[in-house]
Formats: sequence, C-alpha cells, structure tokens
Amino acid sequence: MSRLDADSAWLVDALTEHLESMRPVDRSVSRAERRALLVAAGALTPEDFDEAQRRVERGDLHLRMAETWLDAACATASLDSTKGFLAINDDELVRRVDRGELVAVELAGRLRFPTWQFDAANRPSKVLKGLPDVIAALTMNGDGWRSDAAFMKSPKRSLRREGATAPVEWLRHGGDVAAVISSIESSGAL
Repeated sequence: MSRLDADSAWLVDALTEHLESMRPVDRSVSRAERRALLVAAGALTPEDFDEAQRRVERGDLHLRMAETWLDAACATASLDSTKGFLAINDDELVRRVDRGELVAVELAGRLRFPTWQFDAANRPSKVLKGLPDVIAALTMNGDGWRSDAAFMKSPKRSLRREGATAPVEWLRHGGDVAAVISSIESSGAL
C-alpha cells in the first residue's frame, strides 16, 4: 500500500467495496447435481470436480477475483498523479482522452489511467510512441481495458528483439509502431 502513495486510501475503500459486492457461490443446485452434470458432460472427472469443489469452499474463487481486481487497480494511476506526471491541467487531460490520445477508465467511481501507456523516457510527451494509433487499434477489437493492458504487457512472437517482446517494451525501445498495430490486428479477439 505504501508504494501507491496518495492512492492507498482510495485503493482500500475500492477493494472493500469490490469484496462486499461479490456474491456468494450459488447453492440453488445441489453439489451432487452439479457433480453429476459436469461429469456426465465430460467437463470434469469426479476427482477433478471434488478438488474444484474443495477450492471453491476454501474461498479460492473469491480470492482469485479479488487478486484480479487488485492487479488491475494497481496497474492504473489516479487523475491527479497522471496530471502531475504529464504536467498538464484538467482541461488538457480531458482533451487528450476525448481525442483518443490517452486511455482513461472508471474504476470504483474514479477516473484512472492504465500505466502501460506512459513512458517517462519519451520526452516531452511521456507517453508511448504512437499511442493514439495503438489506442485506435485496441479500440477496434473492443475487448476492454483489462484485456488491452494484458495484451500490451505480454510478449508477442511477432515482436522480436532477444526473444518475444511485449508491445510496451517494443515501443519503449524504439520499435516500429506499425509492427504493434499489425500484432493487434492479427490477434483478433484478444
């Protein structure tokens, strides 16, 4: 939490709200009925079902959902920290989002900015090279900001330096924007 500086209070409140919004596991279908259906369908062996059921009863499903939410939240920056980092005011930040030059998302009632789009070494803009074109290509796929962030941070075989390179790293090290756009387009559904 200390790594998040001013966002720690927001994060605690937002995570608490997220945890409170989780619904309990549906118990309207009995365990025996679920087991019979899944085993008959060939989706699980009886042993696999029993192990999965034990994990659900331990709360692993809800824990995984909380971890996923927390990972996503921690990979964003607040409105104020984004303005400070980019050295711009509210109006300019809104203009950049409206023009598709920055990605902004609402998370737990606050406007947040996925951090993958920033590049402190790219002066003076401090955003990834070719970001508007990347955003436009990602938007065409329509998979949502979490999928877009995962795509941008995952190594792609089509982007090679020393092995597969993630699009974010590719662009930060001077790689061609067109290669990233091509990778986005060829990925289809992310």
